[in-house]
Amino acid sequence: MLMRSLTSCLLVLALSSRCCFAAEKRVFAHPSVMSTQRGLDELKRRVSSSAPCGLGYEELKQSPYADLTRPHTPYATVYVAASGGTAYELAFRGDAQAAHAAALMWVITEDPGYRDKAMRILDDWAATYAKIEVSKGGANQAQLEAAWAVPIWIAAADIIRYHDGGKSGWKPDRVAAFDRFLNRMVQTARGARRNNNNWGTSATLAILAAAVYQEDEAAYAEALALYAQHLRDISKPSGALGPDYLRDPWHPQYTLLTWIQACEIAWNQGDDLYSLKLDGQLQPRLAVCLEHFAKLFTGRLPNPEGLKKGDYRGSHKQRQGYDMAFNHFIGRGGMGEAMPTFAALVPAWRPGGIDPHFAAWDTLTHGGLSAAEAGPAKPQAQRPGAMNAGDGL
Repeated sequence: MLMRSLTSCLLVLALSSRCCFAAEKRVFAHPSVMSTQRGLDELKRRVSSSAPCGLGYEELKQSPYADLTRPHTPYATVYVAASGGTAYELAFRGDAQAAHAAALMWVITEDPGYRDKAMRILDDWAATYAKIEVSKGGANQAQLEAAWAVPIWIAAADIIRYHDGGKSGWKPDRVAAFDRFLNRMVQTARGARRNNNNWGTSATLAILAAAVYQEDEAAYAEALALYAQHLRDISKPSGALGPDYLRDPWHPQYTLLTWIQACEIAWNQGDDLYSLKLDGQLQPRLAVCLEHFAKLFTGRLPNPEGLKKGDYRGSHKQRQGYDMAFNHFIGRGGMGEAMPTFAALVPAWRPGGIDPHFAAWDTLTHGGLSAAEAGPAKPQAQRPGAMNAGDGL
């Protein structure tokens, strides 16, 4: 009965962006955006005891983002261009990636130089940034650029602010300044949240990550509703996706990556978005999508008729995120038999690539977790207001 009432609550969320959560105030877990405290505590041991985690660590260490001598360049105005790139937006996202990389390196090595590097990047951008302006393309491109950047910035700040009870010593005035920086970005990103494509899913991830980091219950509920809405409106029973599917092989992966990261963030708060089922199917819709795309990536399915550009086969190799999904569906959920192509794909793909549009290093943080380390097949500690949607919609 409880399961069904919570599922009904999610349906209300999906249709109206409102949910009758319990009156008791939600208790947010920290850190929990991409990494949990338990996961961070285990990293130092796992980089030497787990082969996949070790691969991820080598990828991190060798990345220019983790170089303590890498300069960062904050801008007051970030000029961006549609279907292209500018030095401004490369710095905007690249510095966020560098802050996240430094934060992870600090956790693993305990070298204060990495902590200080991450804090300098966060503080300097927070003190400088004012807005995003579009130098080429439609004005709404600013929404997408902000949506892409927000979760990466938060992945870094989440560790620096919350790891080990605030061990970094990030000063309250700097935390407040980062919040203002974040608020400006999220306000811009929100404009794309209703789009039924990778724009909308990216904006939803940004809203969700910010809501958890800032403990904003209303925004959190809104983001869960948006996730459910996009999953229903974009995905198909076959596992194919909507508008971007025939565009090229990478934009649909943007949708997949944002969905995976959104599910993991919600899971860390006790909410199970991974298990959402649609159209009477027995398997969660996200699992169906991942198995479908794994078949495209390996050539077991041909490119869909009408694909305008590129080749799906092998196109996953320069993306991240799949270890996070593997950890959940194969590790926690034991769904290897239901997702055989995906289950075989990820070990061969590791450690994957780094698409700078999204938070990275999931082979380090989630790769090779044992069944016990991966955690239970249901979210831990169902907190006030938490939902479990395993029965589907």
